[in-house]
Amino acid sequence: MAKKMLKIKPFIKLDIQLGEIITIGQTKEGYLKIIPIISGTVSGDLKGKVLNYGGDVNYKNDEIYSVANATYIIQTNSGENVLVHNVGKINKNIPMLTYPSFIANQEGPYKSLNYRHFIGRIVSGNLSKIEIIIDEILDT
Repeated sequence: MAKKMLKIKPFIKLDIQLGEIITIGQTKEGYLKIIPIISGTVSGDLKGKVLNYGGDVNYKNDEIYSVANATYIIQTNSGENVLVHNVGKINKNIPMLTYPSFIANQEGPYKSLNYRHFIGRIVSGNLSKIEIIIDEILDT
C-alpha cells in the first residue's frame, strides 16, 4: 500500500477579541486562567463573526509552556452557528500550533466540518486580541 501524502489548504482566518482575564490561580495542573472570547471576525472559506460566548481555559506550566483549551462559536454570514473547540500545547520558543475541531448541525450546510481535519497557527496576539489561521489537512 502506497503512503498517502498530506496537503495543507488554507481554510479560515480568525481575528478574535478577548475579554478581561479571570484568574483562578495555581492548581495541580498549573496556573489557571480563563480568557473570555467576546467577539471577532471570520474570513476565508467560512465568513462570519465570532459570538460573545466561550473562552480559553489556559494552564500555564512555566514561563515557556502552557496548554490552551478554547471553545467558542462562529456564526456564519448565512446565520448558521458552528461550535469550535481548539486545543494546543504551547511552547513559546516555537510556532504555536493548535488542533481545532468543528461541530456543526448534522442537517445543515456545514455538516461536512464534523468530519474534516484541521490545524491552526497562532499568528499574533496580546491581552486584547489574537489572530489564528486554520488550515485544512487533505489526503492527496
